[in-house]
Amino acid sequence: NVLITGASEGIGLAFALRLAGEGYAVTAVARNESRLQELMSELGAEHHTYRIADLSTTEGSAAITESLAANRYHLLINNAGFGIYGAFYKTDLPKLEAMMRLNCDALVALSHAFLQQAEKGDALINVSSALAFMPMPSAGTYAATKAFVTSFTESLWHEQKARGIYVMGLCPGVTASH
Repeated sequence: NVLITGASEGIGLAFALRLAGEGYAVTAVARNESRLQELMSELGAEHHTYRIADLSTTEGSAAITESLAANRYHLLINNAGFGIYGAFYKTDLPKLEAMMRLNCDALVALSHAFLQQAEKGDALINVSSALAFMPMPSAGTYAATKAFVTSFTESLWHEQKARGIYVMGLCPGVTASH
């Protein structure tokens, strides 16, 4: 069983399609119900499910954290995230805070819930960005969230390897995924 956040488009969608094709039971999480329903019809099998949740909200993050605590998954792919581009001082602060909650806080909460139940052979993939390794004018806050994700994931990799749990950070650049 695999749970994928941000599964309705982009990299998350590519993960969902590929893993379902390889026989994994996919639980897809995203905000957009119509895109999730399209994904479910494309996957076709009755073993695939979806959850609607906005992980940038406390309620959305809590709902998926509870799902991770209540259900056994062998793989968690924390893919949900977004970037905001433009001059920092001109950017709406609540939008930046929502981005930080999604890109960092939700990822930490879901990783924690997953690792509480993870067993040897299970895996956690946190999707970061190549921007984690460089400052990015006009996207400084986004790049900083991805630097956090990368550093956090590397720490988890070291902590979890003794338990036999694989932790990986994926740091793509610009990606055409579908």
